[in-house]
Amino acid sequence: MLSGHRSVLGYMVLSRGGTVSIIKHSGVMFEGDQGKKYAGVIERIVDSVQTGLEEISGEQNEGVSARPVQREGKELIW
Repeated sequence: MLSGHRSVLGYMVLSRGGTVSIIKHSGVMFEGDQGKKYAGVIERIVDSVQTGLEEISGEQNEGVSARPVQREGKELIW
């Protein structure tokens, strides 16, 4: 399981469509207001990537595939 790996600090599962909401999370960094901030940022990242893919392909892309992003030694996978 991903969350059992020693380098994983936590995970967050978000809803898609409409207002983003946290469905499930693990890890202190995703609790409370900090979790809401992460969810909002992740929503903007996914929207931006989806828009870019649509511009390149000329059609809507409903499925954004998993891509890692690293920042300050931490990795985000969406």
